Amino acid sequence: MRTLKCSVWSVAVLAMLGLAPHLSAECPEGVTQSTNYGSWSYTCPSITNTPGINPTSLCAEKGKAPTVPTVTKPAYGPGQKTRTVTYACHPPEDTTETNSISYTVSGVLWDPPLPTTVTNSFSSQAYVNVTSSDTNGCPSPGRVNIGTAYWTVSCTFSHYTTNCTAGTLRITNVTVTTNGCPNTTFTGSATHVISNAIQVITSNYTNACGNADTNCPATKVTNSIPPTVVTNWWVVTGVGATPPSGSGLSASFTPTNGGNGTLTFYTKWKNGCTATENQTSAAKNFHVGDCPCTTPLSDAEWAALTGAFPNLIRCHTCKEAPATGVYNCMAWTLGITTAWVWAAADGNGDGSITTTEATAYYTAQGIAAGTIAYYGTGVGNVVHVAKKSGGPGADCQASSKLGSSVRISHNLNELEGGAVYGNIVGGN
Repeated sequence: MRTLKCSVWSVAVLAMLGLAPHLSAECPEGVTQSTNYGSWSYTCPSITNTPGINPTSLCAEKGKAPTVPTVTKPAYGPGQKTRTVTYACHPPEDTTETNSISYTVSGVLWDPPLPTTVTNSFSSQAYVNVTSSDTNGCPSPGRVNIGTAYWTVSCTFSHYTTNCTAGTLRITNVTVTTNGCPNTTFTGSATHVISNAIQVITSNYTNACGNADTNCPATKVTNSIPPTVVTNWWVVTGVGATPPSGSGLSASFTPTNGGNGTLTFYTKWKNGCTATENQTSAAKNFHVGDCPCTTPLSDAEWAALTGAFPNLIRCHTCKEAPATGVYNCMAWTLGITTAWVWAAADGNGDGSITTTEATAYYTAQGIAAGTIAYYGTGVGNVVHVAKKSGGPGADCQASSKLGSSVRISHNLNELEGGAVYGNIVGGN
C-alpha cells in the first residue's frame, strides 16, 4: 500500500499535465480508481486593434510602380481552452487543464495583386490569411479583409504659358506728284505691308500626383494676330504747303513756293503681342517749280509758247523781255540786244550752221566753253541757241530769245520736242 500512496502524488502532477493515467488508489471497498475529463471550453483569440489602410486614395503615375499605402494588420490576443480533470477516489486532487490558442496572421495580400507598373486607375482590397493553432474549437478565420485602396491616374490642368512672335508693319508703295508748280494740287498715297503676330498658348498638365508626366502632354493653340493700326498721318516738309499735314494714307496738298519737298507718311501701331505702340514712316521726295518770275507770261503768251514747245512747264518759264525783231537768239548769247546775228556763224556760207561752225564762231567771239546749248534737227542743222544761264531760278536757269518773239528763261530740256527747234544737238 505504500507504493500506491506514492502514486497518488504522481497522479495529481500528471493530471495537471493532462496525462493522468488510470491508477489504482486507495479507494473504498468495491470502488476502482479512475480519471474523468470534462469537455473543453474554448475562448478564441480576439482582435485587439483597429485594422485599416492609410490613405485609401492615392495618386498613380503611368509607367511607374504604385505607391503602397500603410496597412495595419489585425492583431489577436491569445485564446485558450480549459477542462476539468477529476479522480474517483481523491476529490481534493481534482484540477483544471488549460491550453493556449493563438492565431497566426500572414503578410498583407492584395486582391487583385498590385501591378508592377501602373497603366490606368485601379483599386485593390488588402487582406490577410489568419490560421488557428487549434482548429477544433477555434476554426481558422481564413481570409480577413482589411479595406480597399484606390489609385487614380488623371491629367489635371496646371497652367498656361504664352509665347508670341511679334507681328510687323511697314509703309510701302509711297507715291507723290514728283514735279509740279506752286499753287497746284499735289497728291500722294501709301500702303501697309503687314506680317501677323504668331501667338502660341500652351496648356500644361500634371498627373494626379501633381508632377509633369509624358502621359499628360501639353496642348497648344496657335493664333495669328494682325498688328493693330493706332493712327496714320502725313507731313510735308521742305516747301510750304496748304495744308502742311493730314491724317490717313492719302495726301492732298498745295505747295506755296518752289523747291524740293518731302512727303512723309507715319503710322503708329501695335505688334499683336504687346500694348506697346511702335512708329514707322516712309517718305518720297518731290519737286515744285522754282522759277520766281518778275514778269510772268500772260495767258495768251503762254498759249503761243506751248503750241510751239509742248514740253514747257509754266512755273519753269518766265518772260524776261518783250518781243522784238531787233535781236535774236544768237545775239542774246553774245550779250547783244541791238543787232540780229546769225549769218556770221555760217562758216561756209551755205545757209546752214553746223555744230562745228557754231562752236568755232563762239570760240572766236571769246565765249566760254560749255555755256551755250544748240538746238536743231541734227548736228548739221542748228536752228536755235540758248544761254545756259540768265534765268532767275533753279528750274529756269537757261535763257533764250525766241527769234523775234519774247525772251524767256526756261529749263533747257523743256524747250525740246517741238517742231520749231527740235532737240538739243550739242553745245560750245
